[in-house]
This record gives sequence, C-alpha cells and structure tokens, in this order.
Amino acid sequence: MTSIIALLTACDDNEREPIGLGDDETETSEEVESDNSESEDKEPEDDVLEVADPDEEDLLFDITDETILDQFVDITEPFEMQFENNFIQKGMNQENIEQRYGTYDLVLMTNDGITVVYGNIAVKYIHGNPAGEGLLGDPTIDPVTNIVTEVFYFADVPQEEVIEAFGEPVQQVPSAETKSGQEELHYMYTGNEGETYTVRAIMNDGHVDMIVREDEAGNYSTSSDGENVDEATFETYTEVIETFMADYEAYYQNDDESVFEHVRPGSQAQQNLTRVNYENYELHDLSVNFSFDHNDGTVTVNTNVYFDHDGLDNRQNASIIFTLDKSNLEIIDFSAFSVQDY
Repeated sequence: MTSIIALLTACDDNEREPIGLGDDETETSEEVESDNSESEDKEPEDDVLEVADPDEEDLLFDITDETILDQFVDITEPFEMQFENNFIQKGMNQENIEQRYGTYDLVLMTNDGITVVYGNIAVKYIHGNPAGEGLLGDPTIDPVTNIVTEVFYFADVPQEEVIEAFGEPVQQVPSAETKSGQEELHYMYTGNEGETYTVRAIMNDGHVDMIVREDEAGNYSTSSDGENVDEATFETYTEVIETFMADYEAYYQNDDESVFEHVRPGSQAQQNLTRVNYENYELHDLSVNFSFDHNDGTVTVNTNVYFDHDGLDNRQNASIIFTLDKSNLEIIDFSAFSVQDY
C-alpha cells in the first residue's frame, strides 16, 4: 500500500533560447496548506511554453494543449526528460527554482521515492527530500546542491479529462498489477524507429496525478542518475564557461570566431551561435553556480548571465544551462531559461 503526503496551495512551441535571446503513485492523501510567493499576472509572449519573466503561472500547463500532448503521443526521438519545458530543467537546483517560482506546492511520497511538485511540473531531487522546514522537508539539505534529476508532468485533473485528451486507454490496470500500486490508465505509442512507448496515467481515487512515459525497457528517460561534482572539477568547468562567454562576447562585438573552438561541430551549441546575431553584445556579469555529472559522459553547468545588446530595451538576466562532454570539455548545448529584465 502506497501513501501520499500532499502540501497544497489554493491555487507553445517548446523552443529553447540561446544566450541573449529574450526581448507517483498514491492511494490516500492528506492536504496541508502551504504559502507560495505571489506573482504579478502577465500575458505570455508567444506560445504556451514560451514566457519571458519568472511567474508561478509559467508552471501551469493545460493537458489539452497540443504542445503537451505531443510529448506523449507524437514521440519522434529519444527523450532526455519526461516533460520538456522552458522553466524547470534537469540540472537546476532547488534554490534557483524557488527563488523564481516560490516554495513547492506538493510533495508525493510513494514506492518510487519522493516527488516534489511545482504547478504542473513534478521533479525528483538528488537528495530525495526537498530542503527546508516544510512537510517532508529536510533543513540539513543545502538547496544549492539539491539538483533536479528528473522532470515529470503532473496533470492534476479528473480521469475523464485525461481520456478526453488522450482517448480511450489500451487498458485500465488495477492497482495490484502496477508499479505504482495505484490504478493506472495505459496508452501505447510507437516511436519513429518502431520502438514502443508506454504512457501511464497514475490515478488517485479517479483523479490523475502524474503521467509517466517509459520505453520498452521501462526506463523513464535516456539519462541515468548522476551526482554533484567535486570542487576541483567544478573549477575546471567554471574556467571553460568563463572562457566561452568571453569569446561569445567577442564574437558578437567584432566577429572573433574563437568561440567556435569551444563547441562541438554540428552540435546544438554551434547552431545556437549561427542562428542569431546579437550586435554589440555586452556581458555585464557571469556567475557559475554548480555543475552536475549525469554519469553518461555529460555534465551540466548552471549559470546566471547578465547582458545586453542592441536589440534589447533593457539589460537582461537569464539562467543558462550548459551541457559539456566530460572527455574533451566541448560544449554540446546551451539554453537560456527564465529570461527577465533587471
């Protein structure tokens, strides 16, 4: 028998931005109120998943939206995260998330460990529990080192809404036959190479909480669990990012192409450099916050960048996540999230 402890409040194209772009499983539940910081309402700039300024409403996603459904139904490539979004990513830490979006709304304690919920996004942290004094929070955990290792979609809708969005399930599996120990709706989909994926809508008394996607081997994603890096390694990664950003600035100021020496040819990082033109880009400040080894040959480095260029009305701050190849320190990808004026 599984159980859930919940802290509740009353409560799009998924394109990532290069730097500078910005003009489970339960049976019973107990509800406890939790205070979240308030944010000003605002209009989204583009599609559902594309919003510039940090706001709690950024983390709310309608299950009927095509950008959500496509992640589960139209599977065209191996997935790095259960739920791709522009706000909470693998490799981020709890401090960074909660400075922008406030304290978590909900904690699920299940057979699969602890999952922490922010709006419609559920995450697993490397330390298991969230840091802090709240229910299931651990005050001995440093939120800076509490890294997100997996990101899920938390539907929080009645069973009928899932069926309306996804259609009738292939099967409705009783709790005695599921991993979660909960009744589940199962959907089956085929990827572009003929591989089979199972989408599990995990129910709690007729209400769907998490929607989990698995491959044929029952894996959540292609990335394995990882660990924080030691101090000496962190200093190495910091030097790589600092050098890259200095050359990044020089590239957009005077066409110095030294920046390409740091990125893998043909990678997403190289595409990011060539698809935009930030005339007179100026880097005002850079902080490298932490790095995380995924134990799959890659490491992510989390940073904050303060910058401006001729295309902006105001200086901006962005949270940037870099992905590096551990073997040669080439930058494979970099993406900007939660871009805002300062």
